[in-house]
Amino acid sequence: GPKRRESERRRRTVMYYSGFGVDLDWTLKGAKRPARATPPADSSGIKRADWDELKKVKDKYTRAHFLTLCRLLSTYSPTTPKNAEIVIEILRQIAELMLWGDQNNEEEFLNLFLEKNVLHNMMEVVNSNLNRPQIQLIQTLSILIENLRNEVSLFLILSNNRVNNLISYNLDFKDEDLMAIYISFLKTIGIRLNCRTINFFFDERESKFQLFTEAIKFISASESMVRTSARTLAITIFRLIIDQGDPMPVLKKYLIEKGACPFLSNISSFFFQWINNIQTIHDMTPEMRRSKIGGFSGEILDLLDYTQDIFGLNVPDMNELTSFYFFHFFLDVLIAFVFDSQIENVTVPISFGKNVALYVLANTLQCFQEEKTLDRLCARLLGLQSQYDPIVIPYHLSNVSVTLPSHIDSALPISRDPLLSPHARKRRWTGYVQDCSASSLNMIRL
Repeated sequence: GPKRRESERRRRTVMYYSGFGVDLDWTLKGAKRPARATPPADSSGIKRADWDELKKVKDKYTRAHFLTLCRLLSTYSPTTPKNAEIVIEILRQIAELMLWGDQNNEEEFLNLFLEKNVLHNMMEVVNSNLNRPQIQLIQTLSILIENLRNEVSLFLILSNNRVNNLISYNLDFKDEDLMAIYISFLKTIGIRLNCRTINFFFDERESKFQLFTEAIKFISASESMVRTSARTLAITIFRLIIDQGDPMPVLKKYLIEKGACPFLSNISSFFFQWINNIQTIHDMTPEMRRSKIGGFSGEILDLLDYTQDIFGLNVPDMNELTSFYFFHFFLDVLIAFVFDSQIENVTVPISFGKNVALYVLANTLQCFQEEKTLDRLCARLLGLQSQYDPIVIPYHLSNVSVTLPSHIDSALPISRDPLLSPHARKRRWTGYVQDCSASSLNMIRL
């Protein structure tokens, strides 16, 4: 009857509103039914209304929606595992609106981006140490840097050292997706590098270049795509030395004196790693050997071609430093190994045979086009004195700290004393070259 229906209505009302913390005294006093209460946040801490503002918005490309995104980004800061999903969606939509405004000449979004300090709030996401929000942040910045046509907007993204801080942040590169996105991010920056944008990454006052320093750490990465991107970025930066005939003396000085040594050291170490890999195919079955030899030898050829590209920059100081590393820590070791000379200072076990060493030397002769390097290599193989020997490090680089490759324990006794005259340094180099070529000359005579 009516009483039972009224009782059932009250029971359902209590069950519905009790979840929202509504005072239910009105049901006993006969008061009017109150307006529906705002649903609380779910177990993740995200309000349903906030999701609705992101997912069910009708006019997305408006000032009101951009302001909503700014408010939500600030609301859900700091990023936690519970609110990570909505932060990822906010970052994605901010990038979408910024690109739309740039392509449609709508400066209002850019002005709001400045006014609300959106970039600062975005960078706070990286401090969460959560991989998925970090991936979205890096991807968002990559999209903006690559596609923004307005140079002012691009300068805004790169300003205040925030991108540099992200580049040097200690990310979890055990996550392959995060490392792939990060390397793609560096590659995207490399595409937009020129004589103007380089100033946002090279700190002349403190002599720091985080973009280059972090990129060369991946030159010897296990993933081929990562290695290729890192090498491409490095060679792009070196080309800026002579970009459009407008030399950059401060950048050139940094790259030669501080950047080139760890860069060339990594390449030298990677050469030895892949030469040892070639030798491992001798223990494989014929089928596996055929499938592996192409990849191993192809990597060696790629490294040789890449080294030739460095010589092809035609920067005299860089060429001499490359020759120093290439002969001192790589080719001279191979030649000494082929001719049974004593090999000192090499800390990693040499597991390759003489046939592999000769194979690499033959490909070096085939790939290189730089006259001085070819002349020096042929002279060492024949036990002769090259007209370009010794490899004299320019006098103003005498105080440069040589970064040793991972397979070298300590440098061979080549003087780096800046007080020595060029003639004294030349005499020491000449003695070193003669010692290295003596055993090869004896072997040829036999």
